[in-house]
Amino acid sequence: MAWNRYGRLHNKKNSVSISLLLLLLLFLSVGYAYVSTSLSLTGNTEIASNTWDIHFENLEVSNDSSVVDGEIAIDPLDSTKINFDISLGNISDRYIFTFDIANSGTLPGMISSSYLTGITGEDTELIDYTISYLDGFAVSDGDIINAGENKTIKIEIKFKDGLTIDDLPEEEIIYNVTYDLNFVQSENDAP
Repeated sequence: MAWNRYGRLHNKKNSVSISLLLLLLLFLSVGYAYVSTSLSLTGNTEIASNTWDIHFENLEVSNDSSVVDGEIAIDPLDSTKINFDISLGNISDRYIFTFDIANSGTLPGMISSSYLTGITGEDTELIDYTISYLDGFAVSDGDIINAGENKTIKIEIKFKDGLTIDDLPEEEIIYNVTYDLNFVQSENDAP
């Protein structure tokens, strides 16, 4: 045994053992890195793209409508909005139309808001409307429309039940009405 320059006892045998241990550790690290990065997988897979395409289609005024004024159309800039004009003059007048919500995409959608605008103020005391599916259930926030599914909606606008001719405005009023339906991706059924 010999003393090294720092005053420590130095053994050549220990130095060689430590050097070999460090060299072995280096080889194991390089070998592990090589094995872990050279993993090869074979096979075929297909990654499908997701699409978002919810819109209105098949808009029709019902034969049960007694009043059809002006045009009714799906908004060309927003395919989940319908614009129409109506005028109610007689106590028995009503306006009914149907349309489909079509989900032509691959993602399910959830209704985040559904609203009818254009009937405001005192008119809300006279006019009643319903927005429902054909089965009679109301269209509600949180309703789901799955990929590839179509649901038909019916909107009916009329004077409230129980009104008399004396309750109606003296002059016929034309209402510019919009029905708007907004969707978000459904988290429950997302792929």
